[in-house]
Amino acid sequence: RKAGRDAFLIEAAELIGTQRNPTSIVTTINMIAGDLDLDESSRLAVLDGLNIGLTKAGNLGLPGPLRAQVTEVTRDLQPHASTRLLAGLWGLKRHLELELDSSQQDRLETSRLAVLDSGRSLADRLAHLRLLAFADFGFRQETLWTLLGFQHPQDLQLAAMRQLLQTRDPLVISTLIDRWSSLSRACRSLASDALIHRSANHDLLLTALEEERLPMGQLNLDL
Repeated sequence: RKAGRDAFLIEAAELIGTQRNPTSIVTTINMIAGDLDLDESSRLAVLDGLNIGLTKAGNLGLPGPLRAQVTEVTRDLQPHASTRLLAGLWGLKRHLELELDSSQQDRLETSRLAVLDSGRSLADRLAHLRLLAFADFGFRQETLWTLLGFQHPQDLQLAAMRQLLQTRDPLVISTLIDRWSSLSRACRSLASDALIHRSANHDLLLTALEEERLPMGQLNLDL
């Protein structure tokens, strides 16, 4: 029942996001903040839907009064927000072209430590990693490389790999090739996709194959 409700909320909010109507979006955000009967799961569903819709339709700059209203509402929500809810809020602010506030750095530092804490649940660590994606790459890159280690759960390895590949930085690709033998099978599969299907990586791929730094058989895993 709860899963069905959340699925409905995601679908409805996604439609609102896709339509890119500023008033409708701000009304939905105010609903998240003002309806005390909404539990966190429902708030997350609405935020996820809005973010999915805006990802599909494109970012939306808000008019001045609405911009100020959303800034105030999201600022009030942030201090007591869970990591997952905060990631949703930050994602929405990015889609609405709003700046993140000064408390961001403290939360990011907390997430950088929490994502490496094996005593936390996988869901919690993944939520912190999602939040960490809002940091500059230089701030999080060492953590991402560490998370590729076999001692970390595979889901965490894959999420870290996706963040690394999203940078589209040739140095990241070169480093992945150098570390190929230490990557899990699943991570090699993701990296292989990036090497084969992104033309910008072809020169690095061909050079690595010619120099035998990259075994062809391993490159084709799961493809």
